[in-house]
Amino acid sequence: MKTCFFDRKTRLLLILILLMVIAGHGQATKNSLEQLTRQLAYNDSLLFNAIFNKCDIPKIEGLLATGFEFHQEKGDMNVPSVSGRTQFIENIKKNFCVDNAPKMRRGVRNETVQVSLLDASTATQSGIQQFFMKQPDATEQLVETSKFYRVWKQVGGIWKLANESDRIVKVSGDDMKEVPKSNKTYVPADRELQNKIIQLDSILFDAYNNCKMNISEEMYSDSLEFFHDRGGLSTSKKGLLEALKNNICGKVTRHLVPGSIEVSPIPGYGAVEIGEHGFRNNQEPNAPFKSSRFVIVWQYKNEKWQLTKVISLH
Repeated sequence: MKTCFFDRKTRLLLILILLMVIAGHGQATKNSLEQLTRQLAYNDSLLFNAIFNKCDIPKIEGLLATGFEFHQEKGDMNVPSVSGRTQFIENIKKNFCVDNAPKMRRGVRNETVQVSLLDASTATQSGIQQFFMKQPDATEQLVETSKFYRVWKQVGGIWKLANESDRIVKVSGDDMKEVPKSNKTYVPADRELQNKIIQLDSILFDAYNNCKMNISEEMYSDSLEFFHDRGGLSTSKKGLLEALKNNICGKVTRHLVPGSIEVSPIPGYGAVEIGEHGFRNNQEPNAPFKSSRFVIVWQYKNEKWQLTKVISLH
């Protein structure tokens, strides 16, 4: 049998073509994410323009997914800490569609915004936002600075807001310089709740690290939503438990970044936990440690704590 080999010039040409294809794919992915970031920012501006400037309820309804949920640590606008789509829209009507409604403006620190595509129709968006109230003398007063975490879903070709969690970090000030720096000392709003969530986190990931499947099963809600910026969205508790058993047990260890946990209460629902952690392959104990951010929504119901939502970002 005669073997055919490419000559040196042909091999170099094929390698060059392969590199161009790989580079083109990487650029396409980057361009796609930049386009998505711009699209979500545009939809974001449409939503708040409809809320604060026009009270355009049909526009607001068109930008909110059917199962939309809004979670807020606290606030001064008479908005419940947890509200569904219907209640959220009713609160908008009550607060911003009346004659004496406050004149508001929302600003976003663009450099803090991060967008991740979970799958073809699900994306997360996080960042720092600020709300300003217009005064009688036409000046503006900063009334709130908060961190937002959002989940967007593409429905019928339109990106709609499916979930938002806001944690207020400042309620006074007069300009954009008031945004807290990342090295600011964190002071929990509720020390007892902080300790409780830290304890739950410890129990949850001790079960994760040591394959205690019965504990994991008890701590995950049946209505669990798990958002991963690489793996996508999972809503199957059974599927998640099977993945833990088959892919994690004895293979991966989670390490919490000490002091990274921040906890915000959600009155009437539970709490939001934000922190940093990393995962080590047990077969590569000396590999460099890389941390990533995570958000866990805990629900307290029937005298029992369970996690209902997880957002894992890299």
